[in-house]
Amino acid sequence: MKTFCKNEFTYFLFTLQFEKPGNPDVAPISVSHEESKKMYGSWCKMKFVFQKDAMEDIPFVTRSGIEEIFESFFLLTSK
Repeated sequence: MKTFCKNEFTYFLFTLQFEKPGNPDVAPISVSHEESKKMYGSWCKMKFVFQKDAMEDIPFVTRSGIEEIFESFFLLTSK
């Protein structure tokens, strides 16, 4: 993603965190806050905005056997 960014930028990133029964490498893939920081933290500023329970908002959750899912929102800006 870094190669697509301009010198000055602002992006809104959201990630999902959940425990997935079965094959964890099949989409969708959970991305922890730590993983997000590893991917983006070295080349941009990351500001955690908020996190919310997403069980009722995402329809695939109940069909996938996921019992708990959260959406996290970050603001990414140039360093």
